[in-house]
Amino acid sequence: MAKSTKLYKHILFATDFSKRCDRVAKRAAAIAKNTSAKLSIVHVIAHTPIAYAGEFSVPIDAEFEMTLEKQANAELAKIGKKYHVPKKAQHLEQ
Repeated sequence: MAKSTKLYKHILFATDFSKRCDRVAKRAAAIAKNTSAKLSIVHVIAHTPIAYAGEFSVPIDAEFEMTLEKQANAELAKIGKKYHVPKKAQHLEQ
C-alpha cells in the first residue's frame, strides 16, 4: 500500500474573531484548497466565573454565557460561509 504524499490533510484555523484573523483565514483557506485538505475552524470561549454551592457549581451569569455562545456561533457561521467551511467543521470550545 502506497503512502499518502499529501502535504496537508487537515487545516485547523483557530480564530479570536479579530480583524487580523480574516487575513489568516484567507491564507488557511488557500492552503486547504491548494492541497485538497479539509478546513476546520475553531474558537475558544472562556467560562464565566463560577460560584460553588456545596456539590454543585453554577456559572454566575448563565444567561451572559449563553449570549456569548450564540454570538460566537454566529461569527463561526459567517466565517464558514465566507470560506466554504461546513457547519460540522465549525467548532466552539470552552
